[in-house]
Amino acid sequence: GINAEYGERLISEKEKEVRQLQEEMERKTREAELLSGHKEKVEKEIERLNNQNTHVLQELSERKKEIESLNSHIIGSKEAEIVRIKEELRLMQEKDRANFEAINKLEREKERLNEELT
Repeated sequence: GINAEYGERLISEKEKEVRQLQEEMERKTREAELLSGHKEKVEKEIERLNNQNTHVLQELSERKKEIESLNSHIIGSKEAEIVRIKEELRLMQEKDRANFEAINKLEREKERLNEELT
C-alpha cells in the first residue's frame, strides 16, 4: 500500500540523485582532464620560453663581448693615431724652431753685412 508507494518514490528519488551526482562527477572529471591537458601545454610553453630566453641571453652576452672587443680595438687604434699625430706635431715644432733660428741667424748676418757696407 501506502508504505510501498512511499518507499518506491523514495528509492526513485535517491536513484535520480545518484544519477545526478554521477553525471556531475563525470563532468568534473572531464573538466579536470581538460585542465590537466591545459596545464601540460602551459608548462611546455613556459619551458619553451625559458629555453628561448636562455638562448637570447647567451646571444646578448656574445654580442656584448664582440662590442667590447671592437671598442678596445677602436680605442687602441685611436690611441696609436694620437701618439703618431703628437710625434708629427713634435717634429713640426722642431722644424719650426730650426727655421726660426735660421731666420734669426740670417737676419743677424744681414744686419752685419749692412753694417759692413755702411
